[in-house]
Amino acid sequence: MTTMPSAALLMPPGAALLRFAASATPEDGLPQELLSHIRGLFGASSGLRLEQPASGGWRACGKVDGTTELLSVNSQLVEAAATEAVAHTTFLLRGGPAGPGRALLCVSLGMTELGNSVVAMLVVDSPDLPRCVATAGPLIQLVVQSAMLRRETATAALTHERLSGILETLERMTRSADFQAAAQFLVDDVAGRTKAQQVALCWRGGETRLKAISHMDFIPRRTELARQIEDAAEDAMLQGQELLWPAPPGQGAVTTAIGHYAQSSAAAHIAIIPLGRSGDFRAALVIETAGPALQQKELWLLRVLADHAFPPLLHLQQASHMLPRRLGRELLRTGSLPRPGAMRRLALAGLAAALLLGVSFITLPHRLSAPFILRTDRLALVSAPFDGFIESVAVRVGEPVTAGQVLFRMKTRELQLERAALLADIAQHEREAQKHQAANAGSDMRIALAQMEQSRARLQQTEFRIAAAAVRAPIAGFVVEGELPQQIGAALRRGEPGFRIAAQEAFYAEVNMQEADIAFVRPAMAGEIAFVGRPQAAFDIEVLRVVPQASVQNGENTIAVRSQPLPGEDWWRPGMTGIARLDVGSRPIWWLASRKLVDFLRLHVWW
Repeated sequence: MTTMPSAALLMPPGAALLRFAASATPEDGLPQELLSHIRGLFGASSGLRLEQPASGGWRACGKVDGTTELLSVNSQLVEAAATEAVAHTTFLLRGGPAGPGRALLCVSLGMTELGNSVVAMLVVDSPDLPRCVATAGPLIQLVVQSAMLRRETATAALTHERLSGILETLERMTRSADFQAAAQFLVDDVAGRTKAQQVALCWRGGETRLKAISHMDFIPRRTELARQIEDAAEDAMLQGQELLWPAPPGQGAVTTAIGHYAQSSAAAHIAIIPLGRSGDFRAALVIETAGPALQQKELWLLRVLADHAFPPLLHLQQASHMLPRRLGRELLRTGSLPRPGAMRRLALAGLAAALLLGVSFITLPHRLSAPFILRTDRLALVSAPFDGFIESVAVRVGEPVTAGQVLFRMKTRELQLERAALLADIAQHEREAQKHQAANAGSDMRIALAQMEQSRARLQQTEFRIAAAAVRAPIAGFVVEGELPQQIGAALRRGEPGFRIAAQEAFYAEVNMQEADIAFVRPAMAGEIAFVGRPQAAFDIEVLRVVPQASVQNGENTIAVRSQPLPGEDWWRPGMTGIARLDVGSRPIWWLASRKLVDFLRLHVWW
């Protein structure tokens, strides 16, 4: 019979246990080599690690450490010893199945992260075993408790970090502008947390509809794959439980729809988590992963996120409804008259709706606004009377002129020379006629007289041009066009424009009305105009006629509307602009607010 090793021989196993206890990053559960250290600590000839899940009996984990003596022990005895060790930390059985002089020792090693009880079963050959157990037992419990404490600390830190992330997600969802933005943020956040291939959110109103897909702005609602997602999500909501694919043993749920979707999407794993209250699930998260399936920790966090994300989503979704639908939903939800506070809110809401409806039928003046330009019918174009050169210019653009005032002069030096030559020709032809008359040459005399008359006609033409060289204003008004002051000495051809003069009378407003508003314009329609230079002053106008031709101005099709002649003011000038407003009549507020939208729909939708 062997004896218990001395303290010096027990130092290496004890040091190994202490190193394991001081480890900063313990593994999940207890490693196999820990059993070897415990066996060495007790001097055991054989050792085996056993685990008991929460749902079943004991089972061996790992290999037998040392000899195979434990394999011959009765299984019922092994389970009874393991159960006693869990209850009392250690269990010692001398003799019997262990053999003469030997003992069967079970030491509790705590619990794994999954909640399984763990024991180490040893076959020990020692005459002083109780003292050995009393000495080494506390060290083993210290190692186990240290490992469990570190594991729980790491788990708590990780859970705290994940819960902090969930709180941040919920905070950002509550700050979203609308339901769609919050839903899109939720699916993107879940996809990032779970490293999922795709996350979709389905919402059930009258029918289940796909509302958001991770990292996608456009939702393909009319595809077969989208319909399968909606069917799978509806199955989870109707059954009120999570659906996993591939379905784990004992799931106990109908998985036909999720199976069809898995075949179409070729996803490795799918998890569907319903959102809502028990018995009334309104939404579901459909999570696809291309890698391994979601672990229980991840599913637990997703349940927490789903439970807390549903209320803000529901609030945003209901806030997007119109007021009548909200009132009807409140009545259907309560099934009776609302509470006094809710009744007051409903009464106020109804009163506001009635006021809004009544106000919408109040009539207001309908006025058409459009730009106008001031014009006059009395215009005079002053041009060069003959081909020549400019000698001087007396006026400039913008200056007032009177009727008969000289505007510019043409050079007449060549005309004066031509006039002198013609006078000389006339005198010569007159002398020749007298000479032929004295010589009684009648035919030659008549030729000379004809030449003299021809020269006189040319002289009259030259004198007319000399007189017309001073170009005068035909009417009184203002010079509105002409750049002759910059062309002194330049040549002008006959009829070439020199100045344009506009009279200070017979003004009218030419309103450039948009084509969409021209149907409201009628002759004799009243209105008013205001000039850009003096917007504080308004002048009454009356529509004379609509010019039956459209033109493009500033990229828009416009039609000119001419007003009746206006009396005019001293400061009015042709070409001045402003805004004209024509009075169409009174129309209800709802008509004024919706006219352009209705016209747009009628034009583009043929409604």
